[in-house]
Amino acid sequence: MGYEDFVYFILSEEDKSLEPGLEYWFKCIDLDGNGVLTPNELQFFYEEQLHRMECMAQETVLFEDVLCQIVDMIRPEECENPTLTEWDRFAHRECIRLSMEEDIEDASNGSGDIWDESFEAPF
Repeated sequence: MGYEDFVYFILSEEDKSLEPGLEYWFKCIDLDGNGVLTPNELQFFYEEQLHRMECMAQETVLFEDVLCQIVDMIRPEECENPTLTEWDRFAHRECIRLSMEEDIEDASNGSGDIWDESFEAPF
């Protein structure tokens, strides 16, 4: 790592709320470099945190719950439909959650991968 890369890293680590810091960490998480964070990429990093939580005997949080929280936090533009009521948003999140639970059950029954590489969240 050169000096410029080191300075960029330190500044990005120090203030993750500024545009350069956000871009730096986004590039770190975007494993395939396509400019889109997929559930597979997020789950890759989640698995490491899950292992740490288990080692520290902390209560674990399901990946699906983390994913829903992330979507709720960033509110992708496709989700921001002003005509939707709070109930509509809740129903949409629950539909996604139940769908993910079914995918996990299918995967545990040997029916394939939980996430398709080309999957992008429908929201």
